[in-house]
Amino acid sequence: FNAFIPSSDNWQHHHYSIDSSFAGFNRLYFKRLHGEQPNKAGAVDNFSVNADLCPPPTSLVSTLTAANAVQLTWNGVSGSSYQVAYRIRTSHDCVEVAVQDTSLLISNLQPDTLYFWKVRSQCNGVYGEWSSEYPFYTTPMLPYFCNFEDAEENASWTYDVPSEWNYWAIGAAPIDNGNVTLHLGSGLGDGNYNYYATARLWAYRDIYIGGGNSHYQLSFDFRGLGQADVDFARVYLGPPAAPSGLNVPNGADQIGGNFGMVPLWSHFSFEIDSSHTGLQRLYFQWRCDGSSGINPGAAFDNIQIQVSDCAIPVTPR
Repeated sequence: FNAFIPSSDNWQHHHYSIDSSFAGFNRLYFKRLHGEQPNKAGAVDNFSVNADLCPPPTSLVSTLTAANAVQLTWNGVSGSSYQVAYRIRTSHDCVEVAVQDTSLLISNLQPDTLYFWKVRSQCNGVYGEWSSEYPFYTTPMLPYFCNFEDAEENASWTYDVPSEWNYWAIGAAPIDNGNVTLHLGSGLGDGNYNYYATARLWAYRDIYIGGGNSHYQLSFDFRGLGQADVDFARVYLGPPAAPSGLNVPNGADQIGGNFGMVPLWSHFSFEIDSSHTGLQRLYFQWRCDGSSGINPGAAFDNIQIQVSDCAIPVTPR
């Protein structure tokens, strides 16, 4: 039995099923992995081991269908009905919903908010244990602005697992005099990248762009050097998908060209047409061929998407 418990600044309930191979005398071990946050302590409470006569559902999945709506699904227990509970991160008061099927559509949620949810089975009229709690984020509506100064907004970003070579990070790189940005980091320190290591890195954020307008504006500040035509950043916008390596997610369109060789912070603005409406994912990709380069690496700040009354002139490059 080996379970990874993700970090959280609030108490969360976790449930794990173990099979009969663990019958007899066992020792339970807890191992602390401090990673890049060595000063964050952890705690465990209300620990119990019980016979699982009515096991909780498994494979809990949340899929956003709008800025304020989510589809929850799970693998159920034969012959069971269910109860779903969900709450805002900052509250312990849950909304509980009885469900006969293995899915639930929840609407009228608060946009741009972190929620937690869990589900339990009902067997022969008796409820079993709750599943572990899982998070989902509702997306912001326009106008959207991110300067990476809000911890909850920063937690809504996803980026590749850090490696010792190169990674995306949100924080205050020394080169930016304490200004918090989305930037590259490496063993050479935040703000710098290891140009001798091949890298294909992604960072992304989901945003809901409502319909009814013909033009939208995407703008951001960028600085970064790299190496012309081989070490650079790209920006994409499209339906949510899991990016990997050089594979651009299906339906995602590139915004602008290659971003690099810009030594000072510069502002860029681009027009987005009405084909990019509904739930969209804003992707940032960094490419490095591992040959050579110039630091600092790419950094983005003051990202904004808003409705535009007219077409926007192309930013000179």
